[in-house]
Amino acid sequence: MRGVRLFWHLYPFYLLITVICLLVAGWFVAVTLKNFHDEQVAADLEARARLLSDRIAAMFESGEADRLDAFCKDMGARIGTRITVILPSGEVAGDSHKAPALMDNHADRPEVRAALATGLGSSVRHSRTLGTDMMYVAVPVASGGRTLAVVRASMPLTAIDSALADFWRKVAWGGAAAAFLAALLCFFASRRISRPLEEITAEVQQIAEGTQGRGLVLRGSPSREFAILAEAIERMTAELERRMKAVEAHRRELEAVLSGMEEGVLAVDGGGRLITLNSSAARMLGLDAERACGRGYAETLRNAALLELVRSVAETGETREEELTLDDEGTRIVQARGVPLRRDEAGSGVLVVLNDVTRLREVDRIRKDFVANVSHELKTPITAVKGFAETLLDGALQDPAAAERFLAIIADHADRMGKIVEDLLTLSRLEQDSGGEEPAFERLRAAEVARSAAEACSVAAGAAGVSIELDVPDGLAVRANPLLLEQALVNLIDNAVKYSGPGGSVRVRGGRAGGEVVLSVEDDGCGIAPEHIPRIFERFYRVDKARSRKLGGSGLGLAIVKHVAQLHGGRVEVESAVGAGSTFRIVLPDPDSNPNTKSPSR
Repeated sequence: MRGVRLFWHLYPFYLLITVICLLVAGWFVAVTLKNFHDEQVAADLEARARLLSDRIAAMFESGEADRLDAFCKDMGARIGTRITVILPSGEVAGDSHKAPALMDNHADRPEVRAALATGLGSSVRHSRTLGTDMMYVAVPVASGGRTLAVVRASMPLTAIDSALADFWRKVAWGGAAAAFLAALLCFFASRRISRPLEEITAEVQQIAEGTQGRGLVLRGSPSREFAILAEAIERMTAELERRMKAVEAHRRELEAVLSGMEEGVLAVDGGGRLITLNSSAARMLGLDAERACGRGYAETLRNAALLELVRSVAETGETREEELTLDDEGTRIVQARGVPLRRDEAGSGVLVVLNDVTRLREVDRIRKDFVANVSHELKTPITAVKGFAETLLDGALQDPAAAERFLAIIADHADRMGKIVEDLLTLSRLEQDSGGEEPAFERLRAAEVARSAAEACSVAAGAAGVSIELDVPDGLAVRANPLLLEQALVNLIDNAVKYSGPGGSVRVRGGRAGGEVVLSVEDDGCGIAPEHIPRIFERFYRVDKARSRKLGGSGLGLAIVKHVAQLHGGRVEVESAVGAGSTFRIVLPDPDSNPNTKSPSR
């Protein structure tokens, strides 16, 4: 608890009386000065307005009312006063500072109403036109017993405000000087005793706030008791500083380790508050580490399974390990291991380590699907080959027509197995190239690559009654491996032909968009439902399995297209709707964005 110093018990009252007297005297003088100035300004403005009213009346009588605005501006500049001529309707006929057409109707101005009613009107108010406080004096302009207009003279009140401000500054300085003189006598008397205590207090406060002190050196000739106290505080400060440095170094090491871990780490104290949350855990849980630490884990963690794991470990004190899904879609899977921390007065804390196994589970799923799909794709033709071979061995060779038909079926299934193996080898080579040395790239004419791919599919398209249209500019260039790019286009065109009905058309287009080269293949086929689009580039994934096998596809064509695009630093996109056809796009970097690229050579 902080008490009040003796110095402040005595002298505030003297200072208060001095300041009050100064303020009252200054206020009285300022009010008197302001009233006197206002009266003088009002009398001066009235005199000017009456002098001008005769001249303005003469202008009305001589039919020179249209020159009132020019007259106001001229006279206002000469006498340093704002002059305004206002008609009885309130319309401004002339003003020395503003264009009359831009000014509001002045019929409601108090000085104008008073001038029309009593022959003299005045007011002090804020001017919306000039944005400052003004004094207004208005007198009527009369001729022949009728009022022609009102002439108003006005002046800003800045002069009196400036004088008052200067006076108040002088009063403030005088009051400060008086207060200083009143306090000076006691200051030196109490300083000798209070200074050592103040220095010791300041040093102890720095230590309490965790900042390094400057070292306690008492000035002057302190008493023996003060010297002993200062020496003890110095020893305590040195020991605290040594321990704080050790704790800070340990904390930094721990933070560096936690921030560098791929695993997420969170710790909860015995009171249920989060005390540690590294960057990996914050990213996995979608939290802000700085805002989350210090709050209760029950209000911060939004995953029910993780909350249950923390609660269980805290209550039982036993280690638990579970696999958790952190989002509703099941796209992020973590292996969570919770261990109890040392029990304190509030209870047992919990340390949880989160290891993201999403990629491992996805790889495991893809591996299982791949093995199952390859087994299924190869089992069907192998079964057919084996069945027809057994039929031939059982005597069908004696029937030449049947034997020829069975051998043709065996050859078709052998070709299908060969196509599957060939596509698998192609995918394997592409994956190896993407992880190591890239194939030879060269600058190509996209139109010629598209033409070659269309020619390779022309026989199948003719048999299906599907036309292939090319719309690729001759000047469009790409930097690519010619064989791989052609194979990707062949796969897309072949798919488009297979899924387009007789009389349909496949359109191959090329162009530039956003600094990239886009090669697209469009068809009028059956289209793809939205739920299938995210997975159509997976190996052996089929939207319509029965139709795909009937058409002879290997289920690997689109996977090859995706790898070819990625190998070239690009991507593949798809737009499709059921019954409205599909559009596949291969998007590649534009070589013409580099001015040193050579012209197309193919």
